[in-house]
Amino acid sequence: YAALMAGAGLALQESEHAHSAHLRPPEVRLACVKMALLSRHAALADEAVRFLCAAPADAAAVTPARAWVADGPAPPADGELVRLVLRGGRLGEVACSPYWAELAPHAARLESEALLVEAMGALARHRLYEAAGALLLDRHSTHPALRSTAAKLAALRAFVRDRATAIESDVAHPLRTLWELV
Repeated sequence: YAALMAGAGLALQESEHAHSAHLRPPEVRLACVKMALLSRHAALADEAVRFLCAAPADAAAVTPARAWVADGPAPPADGELVRLVLRGGRLGEVACSPYWAELAPHAARLESEALLVEAMGALARHRLYEAAGALLLDRHSTHPALRSTAAKLAALRAFVRDRATAIESDVAHPLRTLWELV
């Protein structure tokens, strides 16, 4: 992580102790996670996803390799983090973790519908149909009282049916798995 921090232009201060008594600012932890996801090293990306997916109780028990970054809770989510996790093929893994509650609103606000479709396809591949439907309801600002499981699945079904011709013609379409179920 020290090399990633230097690459991000952030100052890393060496000390005798691997773990500082002060918590790193959330933006530093977020930058470290993003840099790990951007790197070409699968081990770094795996470590970043494990850090995001760690339950809050597990966050205190970090390995020495994660000590500099993981000295507190997972970083705040943003749209760029959603894109990095999605493009790294790890959205389904993160969606099964407690961190999904923080990441989901940003996933629903992705700037293009193509990214939203890609995110819903990634969730469908992990059989997280309710989470995919929740993205649609969040995207359309549905009131939280109306977000039942049935409503999430109905929204997902309608969304897929509206795009049936595009999905039918493209074997590699991200929503192909959902279309076959509908």
